[in-house]
Amino acid sequence: MRTSTSVSGGVRAARLLLTAVALLAGCAAAGTSARRDELGTTSDRPAAITLDAIFAESQPWSRAPGTFFWAADGKTLFFCQPGQEDSAVQDLWRFAGDRSEILVEAHKLLDAPVELTEAQRSARERRRVRHRGITDVRMDRVGLGLLIPLDGRIFYYDRHYGRTRQLFDPPGGEIDPRLSPDGSRVAFVRAGDLWLLDLSTGRQQRLTNRPRETVSNGLAEFVAQEELERYRGFWWSPDGGRIAYARVDESPVQKVLRPRYAAAGVEVIEQRYPAAGTANARVRLGVLDLSSARTTWLDTGNHDDFYLARVKWTSRGLAYQLLSRDQKTLELYLWSPKAGNSRLLLREQDEHYINLHHDFRALGRRGFLWSSEREGYRRLWLHDWEGKPLRPLSPPGMVVARLEAAGRRFVLATASTDRGRQQQLFLLPLGGGPARQLTNGAGWHQVIASPTAGAFVDSYSDLLRPPRVELFTVATKRQVCPTPVPCARPRALLASSARAALGTPPRPVTIPATDGTQLNGILFVPPGFDERRRYPAIISTYGGPHGQVAARRWRHGDLWQQYLAGRGFVVLACDGRGTGHRGKSFETALWHNFGVVDVQDVEAAAHYLAGLDYIDAGRLGLWGWSYGGYLTVITLLRTGSLFRAGLAVAPVTDWSLYDTAYTERYLGNPRDQREVYQRACPLPLADRLQGSLMIIHGMSDDNVLLQHTLKLVDALVVAGQHFRLLLYPGKRHSIKGRVHRRHLLEEIGDFFGERLAAPGGKIP
Repeated sequence: MRTSTSVSGGVRAARLLLTAVALLAGCAAAGTSARRDELGTTSDRPAAITLDAIFAESQPWSRAPGTFFWAADGKTLFFCQPGQEDSAVQDLWRFAGDRSEILVEAHKLLDAPVELTEAQRSARERRRVRHRGITDVRMDRVGLGLLIPLDGRIFYYDRHYGRTRQLFDPPGGEIDPRLSPDGSRVAFVRAGDLWLLDLSTGRQQRLTNRPRETVSNGLAEFVAQEELERYRGFWWSPDGGRIAYARVDESPVQKVLRPRYAAAGVEVIEQRYPAAGTANARVRLGVLDLSSARTTWLDTGNHDDFYLARVKWTSRGLAYQLLSRDQKTLELYLWSPKAGNSRLLLREQDEHYINLHHDFRALGRRGFLWSSEREGYRRLWLHDWEGKPLRPLSPPGMVVARLEAAGRRFVLATASTDRGRQQQLFLLPLGGGPARQLTNGAGWHQVIASPTAGAFVDSYSDLLRPPRVELFTVATKRQVCPTPVPCARPRALLASSARAALGTPPRPVTIPATDGTQLNGILFVPPGFDERRRYPAIISTYGGPHGQVAARRWRHGDLWQQYLAGRGFVVLACDGRGTGHRGKSFETALWHNFGVVDVQDVEAAAHYLAGLDYIDAGRLGLWGWSYGGYLTVITLLRTGSLFRAGLAVAPVTDWSLYDTAYTERYLGNPRDQREVYQRACPLPLADRLQGSLMIIHGMSDDNVLLQHTLKLVDALVVAGQHFRLLLYPGKRHSIKGRVHRRHLLEEIGDFFGERLAAPGGKIP
């Protein structure tokens, strides 16, 4: 099956929301060198990007909408877009027919701030919610109304009357509200139990009764949210007569007393945190019949210790996926309400681990869609209802990212191209035939397709292009939306602001690993770059499984790299072996090899830089966040004097302290893989530190607990090492907040400015 690289003539586009500049002119490229870049762009010199530009309340590149919600019929599109006053606060818009309109302005709904509960704060952290205001919308299947969770409150928007009202006043800690398919009721979780609200009468009904505080009904447990991308704990049946829900018993999970250090004081939070090798929560899946109030508990096979990975209703019953504790076996079951039992549809097994996906899709009598990595990369397949694979839909060699939508005759799927640096959307015929590329333009296409696969939103960006959002139709010539949504600021001002803010264009580069693998990198050079000079260099890395920092897409984090480049550094963002979008075979290089293969690839990146005539190899720095923080620490300890300075934000320092699902997937159970964990631990190497090290951590981090940094600090002190430590009171893993992030970036720049300066204190 051959992949066509041209854009289908049957796909027509119309600009929906051009709220950011598509192509920024006036950006200067670096001069040529012994190793030329892969873009070859040149233009006039710009000014260096400033902290004011990065953290301004009204950023020109942050006006594009980032969250979209299709109505069930695929005819109406809702989206959240930053408001005019503050780009961090989103409002709700609607597009239908040929026009867009604002439906709900966030600031008009809130008369006073509401203190979020710990569960609500944790839910936002698990989803990495960056914006404030309206960030989520829940819909029914008939189009009666919308649920809008907003800052601890829940609002209902009546689409017929165009009115918004608050459902619970005062709010009582309600979590995860979901409309019934007919739009008449709302199911939600309160204090660990499922409840039901009748929208017409206001009557509230408690559906479950948990026996003790360690049990919850209808909520996803910590590791499901943090590591399995399952954020829900209950699911309405299509007819609204049943609710499937997870019952979670956390009593086996160890208690961790997590101090929440804030400027106002210290709050000690008792958290159930399943560290590697310890007990997970016990999870059951039940189906509650609303007419009889009885729960049927579903079969989980012979598994005593498993993860409830995915749950989805179909016209044939409830499909659910169970992942074994070692994550090497994934089973798909189908429960039939008529038969009252479950049957196994298929079983996936892998010698390393299985990556979960969201690609199961029921197609009625034709069977169901499923993706598998058994060939070393993700491929999309059509199966019959006995679980037998009928045929592959994606061609050999295409690395599918995810299934976006399924229509009658074709499916839409995004796939990685250009060695994982780009992402495009493809049309795959259900009956067989060549794949057709639907998106146009080199770079990254983030797609949100309609449920019927008749249209899709394309958020397109590249290294030099902030997101440009357009709406496309498939297989018609009709323009969908000839009128763009009004920009929050005049477009000419947007263009000039973005040109002034951006630094020198970054350049894709290729870095050879020790085994010959070609690694992806992005090189950022200072404004006024002169290859006859000698520059200090900083490697920016994540390095862990699925992470990616060197794709051809617009990333807000790349503005941080531009800022560092503006201070006189050459910055190299590099993706080593094990990172995402290049297939399963590429990823498994890190399996049981944390602190080995990833360190080798950082060394390769350093040697690449040292081979450039304009780099001073004696002034190299390294920095990263989370896994990138871990990689920074262990690389400095393993590579001697290769790096003069390193900066680690929220680093993991002892993998036996990190959670079960992530750690055991890649390192195994510590009871069985003691040597693997010892090899991956940087703490015994503390006496080997030669360069300067700075450690930064949020003091309320509930993901990488502050204990990781405290253990590293203790090991360094015992070894007689000197280092810097910066702690942010009240901040979690992401260290959110414009003021705090600005401070953090300035500290990073100052640290490297001091440690990588040439004799006399100059950069370069």
